[in-house]
Amino acid sequence: MLFFRLVMLLSSILLIGSGVIYLNSSKAALYSYIIAYITTSIILLSSFKSYQRVVKKRLDNYIVDEFDERDFIDKIDDPFSLYDEVDNENLNIKEIIKKEKELLKKSKRSFKNSFKDSILAFNPIRLIAYALFVGGFFYLLKSNNLSLIFYLATIILPNIIIVLYLLNFNKVK
Repeated sequence: MLFFRLVMLLSSILLIGSGVIYLNSSKAALYSYIIAYITTSIILLSSFKSYQRVVKKRLDNYIVDEFDERDFIDKIDDPFSLYDEVDNENLNIKEIIKKEKELLKKSKRSFKNSFKDSILAFNPIRLIAYALFVGGFFYLLKSNNLSLIFYLATIILPNIIIVLYLLNFNKVK
């Protein structure tokens, strides 16, 4: 539902912006706006879907440890239990460092886990969108239809729209 709303929002702003630029500016400005806006929007939406897939996969693989009394947020804030109330006065510094090194060795991610996450983040649509972005720029440059001001301003526009929408998403519900 959120993805569909983002697509509809970006599409409507594309149409409105194209109409305004068509009435007030040159053909080069219109072409630059349309190509930059569409390719940037595709990059952002495919990145959004890709990261959404990574988060969903991690949540599906999350196993609850029954014997750990710490909650999920505490594990994120203090993954190595550095701020737990433990009587460290009786331990010397060397023992504390050894314990922390052991905890770090246990918590390291394996190459296999990192590879799985990178495969999940890989999205061919995003690569195609980047290729379209670069190809569109070179097309505009070669055909003398590049208006650099409109092109650069339009690259920023979908980012701002998505950030503002996501910031206000909970208020809209």
